[in-house]
Amino acid sequence: TEHMFFEGDRIKAIREMICSDTVEGREAALAKIEPMQQGDFEAMYEALEGRPMTVRYLDPPLHEFVPTEEADIAMHKDADIRIMSANVMAHRQGYEGPAWGFDLNRRAEIFMAALDFYQPTVAGVVEFCKAWYDAIESYNRLDKWGLLRFPNPILEGESAYSTIMYRKDLLTLIDSGTKFYDRRNNNRVCGYTWAVFEIKETGKRFCFASTHWTMGRVSEEQHEIAMTQVAEIAEFVKEMNKQYPVYTCGDFNAHEREIEFMTYLESADIVDAMYAAEKRLNIASSWHGWGGSPGMNSIDHITATKDSTVLTFETLIYNEQIWASDHSWLIADIKFND
Repeated sequence: TEHMFFEGDRIKAIREMICSDTVEGREAALAKIEPMQQGDFEAMYEALEGRPMTVRYLDPPLHEFVPTEEADIAMHKDADIRIMSANVMAHRQGYEGPAWGFDLNRRAEIFMAALDFYQPTVAGVVEFCKAWYDAIESYNRLDKWGLLRFPNPILEGESAYSTIMYRKDLLTLIDSGTKFYDRRNNNRVCGYTWAVFEIKETGKRFCFASTHWTMGRVSEEQHEIAMTQVAEIAEFVKEMNKQYPVYTCGDFNAHEREIEFMTYLESADIVDAMYAAEKRLNIASSWHGWGGSPGMNSIDHITATKDSTVLTFETLIYNEQIWASDHSWLIADIKFND
């Protein structure tokens, strides 16, 4: 079982196999694992002395092989900031999805535990409905986390569904705002919230935005709407990049090979952190459905302007997280190129 591989060089070889980008890399890792398994089975057969044994094939639960030691999960030593992207899945009638009826406080607890565990400097959060704002604002860690909350100018009594959380002890908020896209198919989610921060320790400044796009693949009309959103936020990124490194994240509703997201990377002259990272800690999709397994493509992204170096990237997928949202959350450690 997977518990046979938790020690020393064994877990290193398993992680190497899971995270390999190539067939050759995976085969090299399996070559390290094979003698370990062979030795285990020879020892078991000897201990059984001819008695029968049932062998279960190993389908490794990925969350049990991700790093858990502080040294493994800490922000890269050369990074200036750690960014988190989190679609937490809205929680309201009419927009509930399969999680409606599941305790929102439990989902909020999982989310806040992820923040405390991974310690991002700043987090872009989308589908943050009123119930989520209320749940998070009652959480006792908001002495540590700042939360931007802008009113929705279109829907009375509601707030922007794309927002930002940030470490108040590490960052000073310089400026911020929210913008609903000129063309949209949803008056709640289609827009972006942005902020300019200064790192207290170094005085370095950066711009950060959290966004949610229309899903362009549904129809030609929605594709056209999504492309206008691409143009809007690309223009924002280029303008802000005249002064600061700029990072965007959120639910783009377009995977890395779809025209909307590819156009965004090109027109804003930015990179997808997942592929630009010097070290990608795992390979997993950001979409898994509530309580489900990850698929093939990521529709959530973290992007960076080219005056930055993406050091590490990770997709957070583990047992508790899949019950908090229908999207996996993302982490990227980034260095400013001075």
